[in-house]
Amino acid sequence: PDVMRLLGGATWVEAGTLLRALAAAILVQGFFNLAGSVYSAAGRADRLLVAAAVSTLVLCQAFVVGLFFGRLAGEPTLGVAIAYSVVMVTGLFVPYTYFCLRTVGVPLVQFLAAIRRPLVAALVMAMLVAATRELLVTTIDPRLPLLLAAEIGVGVLSYVLIAAPDVRWVRRQMRSGDAAVS
Repeated sequence: PDVMRLLGGATWVEAGTLLRALAAAILVQGFFNLAGSVYSAAGRADRLLVAAAVSTLVLCQAFVVGLFFGRLAGEPTLGVAIAYSVVMVTGLFVPYTYFCLRTVGVPLVQFLAAIRRPLVAALVMAMLVAATRELLVTTIDPRLPLLLAAEIGVGVLSYVLIAAPDVRWVRRQMRSGDAAVS
């Protein structure tokens, strides 16, 4: 809500509440998007169809449940957003990812090893940002723009420092891509 208040004023604060409810789903949505490309690259549109059909059925049920409970609480849209996040993270992410990895013959352990360092860096970054917010709010009560700037700065700096080998790899890839284009 704070970001929405800063960007759009008080009338946009509710949108911040929805974004907060969708945050967990946003984190795993990238894996779902990439999986479609993996299925296509492997020539397995049939597996993509099955995965998409199952996901659609599960999410439709989640939307109905979220709408029902959201209406009871007087917040139907928020109920659907929460249901979507809960189902994406707890019900679909692991099976969908596993199904995709099995399709292309990548062992789960190999996948986890590949994402371990960026995942740890992201988790540490999230904790440092939360700690920064708590420290600033409880000690100096900064204005919202300063607080957000501090959170963003701490987040970027901590991630870059923790995931330094991965950041260097990305920079090398970008440089070699520039050389290939020239």
